[in-house]
Amino acid sequence: MAVDVYEDRINESLGNEFLKKALTGIYVAFAAAHEFCQANYPEPERKNLEPLVRRANVEKNLKATVDMMPELSVSNVKPAGTPWFHIEILGASVILTTSAVRYPGGPVNSATFREVNASPQLRFEELEGPHANEAGRCYAVLTYSSYISSDLDEQRMYGHLPGSVHIGVPSPDLRKYLYLDNLMTRFPDIVKNHAATCGMEENMINVYLRRSEATLYHAS
Repeated sequence: MAVDVYEDRINESLGNEFLKKALTGIYVAFAAAHEFCQANYPEPERKNLEPLVRRANVEKNLKATVDMMPELSVSNVKPAGTPWFHIEILGASVILTTSAVRYPGGPVNSATFREVNASPQLRFEELEGPHANEAGRCYAVLTYSSYISSDLDEQRMYGHLPGSVHIGVPSPDLRKYLYLDNLMTRFPDIVKNHAATCGMEENMINVYLRRSEATLYHAS
């Protein structure tokens, strides 16, 4: 399957409205988690807890978005052998989950449910063939990373912002992406609005957008 077919499936099943709301929801989730943990926990507990609160808020906001979109559905899933629940969003031809990653466009962590969902994606041309899952859906992941800067003042001012937000179709081994789209550069006005509320100036916003690009993505 060619890369543009993955793109078509995501755009047709999820659409710009959902993707814009998903990006906005991630910004809101990051800010809420930072504010809550700052107000209620000292270091180092705050640093340990904030990613967990952030994840809960990301999934809560996505569920609220799906509830407003009748063409999509969402369910809570608890894989066997793990205490963790996650959400799965279903579109006409896409299964979508979320994941934090270490850097922009970075690979998701290995998990059985991800491997099972990604297993039909053996090769581009096979997704439509005998290896396709029963619903004929491709598996996509909405990923986000933390804002990281070596400048301590910059980190203090903007560290509660996401460093990147991508939607990608992972390979079966989860080590690369067959398709990857940067939602921050796709919808820069959303980024600019949230960054500007933190006092980030336009030249820094442009740097911020460049940093959000995945550097290791390849679909081969």
